[in-house]
Amino acid sequence: MVAGAYTRKSTLMANYGWVQNSSNLSTVRDTVDLIPAQGLSHNELMRAIRDQRAARGNLPSRWTWDARCRIKAVCATGMAELDRPRQGYRLTELGTALQSAVRAEEQGRKRRPLSPEEQELFRKGLLTNPPVVRVLSLLQEARLEGRGPLSKYEVGGGLGFLGDPGFTHYTADYAAASGRGFDNMEGDADKWARTILSWLMQVGWVQGAPSVVLSGQSLARYSPVDGVDRVLRYQVRSAVKYVPQEMLCSAHHSFAGLIQRRRVALLEALAGAGRRSPGGGGE
Repeated sequence: MVAGAYTRKSTLMANYGWVQNSSNLSTVRDTVDLIPAQGLSHNELMRAIRDQRAARGNLPSRWTWDARCRIKAVCATGMAELDRPRQGYRLTELGTALQSAVRAEEQGRKRRPLSPEEQELFRKGLLTNPPVVRVLSLLQEARLEGRGPLSKYEVGGGLGFLGDPGFTHYTADYAAASGRGFDNMEGDADKWARTILSWLMQVGWVQGAPSVVLSGQSLARYSPVDGVDRVLRYQVRSAVKYVPQEMLCSAHHSFAGLIQRRRVALLEALAGAGRRSPGGGGE
């Protein structure tokens, strides 16, 4: 580690809510376990992740990038929230419950499966994340409309603020024609789709479907399991969504802070209009 790294004044990251890595929910659980009841600063959590990985003998050279992805995943799965005064993080009720949840047994070098208790908590946490709900809705809509399973590219095309800097997306045909392989040819939104699809498979809401071959390459596709319609109809509506300002515009934008504040104001105005309209919950 570079001398002095993550020992100075702590500051939050520029973006949250969109996760390109940390697709393993058991790894997210490991990170949640590092957050004490009183919370901690961003730098403290970065150092805790580094120490955890070093103790397990799997600290990569790019550990800081991976650690930031893990922190974003903890927030995106509903287990922690931003603590702005501390410039760090605090557990949600779900995160506190997850720390006490029974773990499934390790299976050698394979990904540790979630225990039923962990799976149920992650199900509740994932529904607080609008992009996760969007992915589940896209898959269900495709099934109902007879369009069949979707690939990460088709899902990625329906995510984020398309056209904004930092929200890139490729079509499956374009990725296939590039000759670089589907693992190496992804836009930002396609990476987010891949991560979210993995989470949804681990909690049992999405399943793998027959792949499609494009330019001689096999492309994975996904479909929702039976019962997802009830999740979208009832559970999604009752889940309180967590949308930090940093989720509303990429740091790649030249005026990210301004765009974020404008979009926050728009969401607040829409929420207020909903409360005042007939049937919107207002008096």
